[in-house]
Amino acid sequence: MAAQLDDLTVLARFVIRARRVEAHSLVQDEKTLLGYAKGTFKVTLGFDGAAIIRRPLPENEEEFESLVARIRPLTLKSEPIYYAKVLGALERVLEQCAPSAEVLSEYQALKVSWEATDLQGTQVQGYSVQRSRLDGSEATKHVSDTQFAAAWVYADLVHADAQGPKAEALAFDLVERYAAAVLVFCGAAVRVVRTLRLIEHLRAANLLDLADELWSQKVTVDATEIVEEAEVFMAPVGAPMPNLMSSVEMGEDWKSISVTEMLRLETANRVTVLLRDDDRDIETSDAAVIRREEGEESMTWEALIAESALCRLVFEAESGEIRSIRSMELQFLDHTHSLRLSAYEFKLKMFQAKTLTLQVGDQNWVTLRIPEASEEELLQQQVLFEMTRDIVLIEQIANRRFTTSSEPFTNDDRMALRVARLTWEGKITRWIQGPIQVTTENGLPPSQIQIPAQTLSIGGVEIPTPEIRLRHPGMDITELQPESPLKPGVKLYELRPPGQAFFRVWAPGQVQVSSDADLASPVPWGLPGIQEAEPLETDAALVEPDQQKQ
Repeated sequence: MAAQLDDLTVLARFVIRARRVEAHSLVQDEKTLLGYAKGTFKVTLGFDGAAIIRRPLPENEEEFESLVARIRPLTLKSEPIYYAKVLGALERVLEQCAPSAEVLSEYQALKVSWEATDLQGTQVQGYSVQRSRLDGSEATKHVSDTQFAAAWVYADLVHADAQGPKAEALAFDLVERYAAAVLVFCGAAVRVVRTLRLIEHLRAANLLDLADELWSQKVTVDATEIVEEAEVFMAPVGAPMPNLMSSVEMGEDWKSISVTEMLRLETANRVTVLLRDDDRDIETSDAAVIRREEGEESMTWEALIAESALCRLVFEAESGEIRSIRSMELQFLDHTHSLRLSAYEFKLKMFQAKTLTLQVGDQNWVTLRIPEASEEELLQQQVLFEMTRDIVLIEQIANRRFTTSSEPFTNDDRMALRVARLTWEGKITRWIQGPIQVTTENGLPPSQIQIPAQTLSIGGVEIPTPEIRLRHPGMDITELQPESPLKPGVKLYELRPPGQAFFRVWAPGQVQVSSDADLASPVPWGLPGIQEAEPLETDAALVEPDQQKQ
């Protein structure tokens, strides 16, 4: 047996459901809703004595069915928000406070109204119907609108087994049962909204403690599709599903699937790209056709290469058969840094090759010669690749994507970006040669320099950096400004590494430096076109770095 809910929980659940009922399109039109709830009959009497009776119904049966579905839990005794349970919870709340006579009167009216509309009875809410032939034969019993509505629910809508008083309504046709359901359930919708208003009044008067989120959370779906950014994984048929309760790792059977791999699931889309020098293969990679278009005298194919290159081929064709190639365009995608990285990597491999061949099945479909790149072009492409790789690696560490930019950058930008990446990775590397001026508050010479976390603009890309420390075991410390009488303890120092040496830099949040021995072999930048040589290390005394903030 399910545990009985406390009164506030019952009312909270009712509020959510009532807001869902209130949001329904039929309930939004209050005037029309009240007309349905009253069971309006329109009678036109002709001069010949013949009467035409019209009963308005909702324009769309399916729309009305959705309203009934939202109200349904309030009509079932097994549901936690069955109307009698909601009224009982309200009554007990009212017994514990001192409500106004107006509130008590509204509650009593609601209680009477709800009890008169119970679906399991034979009571008349608006009308009843009896039918017979003109000769008085085949007369039916009087059937109330409640019976009709209940029969519609149990025989026509969500069940197929109308029993008891409901079964008597089956002597009539579907439209009669439906018409009564419109009266009964539109009346129920009116009562739902009235009950919700009473609860809101009690809450506003601080007589009922219900959370604000019951009125702020969404209770309807207005989306026509679900759009989510995700990573897609694939595994062989029969592979066990990952259990995220035990680990967020997907498991060895599950592999992240790329756009190309997804397209290649269709055999007809499979293409292979071969980059080749005169006597060796440089790269063989999978590609996929993403679009085909046939004209009267031409055929166009678009293929995705290396996840980032769109290859557009236009062929001369006759009767659907390819005769010759008319043109080829290669467009590189660059709206994320990951795509840019794939594009730059593919371009570098192209620079090493002399031909590009597209293979379909076992056949070489198209072979094109690649123009030879100059040393300057090769260096430029290497620089772009290195910078983009640094950004992608920082994105992975920071677990976020940075907005791309096409602004120019300098060698200083390249060095700053490489240092940011290496320090994020917990490496100790070189920084600037100095000198650096530092102000201390205690008058003591600093043993290291602290630079707080910040954001660098690298070629228009905003790159976060961790908090870092700078030090060189053999650095020279010079006092530039003696203590000022106006600022006791404040002194200015200049720190300079020996000769042409560089400061060592690290992020204390990523790596622990316990002594100067840890600074002896910094990781080089390895940036093409930038020299970072420095003199051999001297036998500087190993000194424990001062951990005080400077």
